[in-house]
Amino acid sequence: FDRKKEITALKQAKKRLERYFQTNIHMFSPPNNSLNKQNFLLLNEVGFSTFYHAFGFNLLERPFSREYFSYFVLNLIKIFMKRKYLRSSGLVKFNDTTEYPSLVFYSMEDLPFLKLALFHAKQKNFDKVIIAIHNWEMTHEMRSSLRDLIRSFRNVG
Repeated sequence: FDRKKEITALKQAKKRLERYFQTNIHMFSPPNNSLNKQNFLLLNEVGFSTFYHAFGFNLLERPFSREYFSYFVLNLIKIFMKRKYLRSSGLVKFNDTTEYPSLVFYSMEDLPFLKLALFHAKQKNFDKVIIAIHNWEMTHEMRSSLRDLIRSFRNVG
């Protein structure tokens, strides 16, 4: 691919969205919640400063740093201990970019784990928490539960 063309196309698309929504767009959610290193760097160069993602098992999917290595190893351990709901353990920073883990809520069985993950994130004083959902798959019960859960966390000091 021609990197210069990719950057130009992404910048134009970002500007078009900003004009349409009349706001600065700085957050990017990758398709399938997955982002490789090349595209991460490309989007960083275009001006996106906040990403959220699912944890991948490839250490080389991000620019390598001591911080990212620690994050990667810690999350691998949590997954193998079957405590993936605690993967909100840290943020990954690169240049002016912050990458947040997304918490999954795809079924009612995920609700107790989502509560634990939100509590854990609140203890760490995260300024943002991102919950990944498939809206078209959510039942009314799931929407109500999620709405109630978010309200209860907003109201806790």
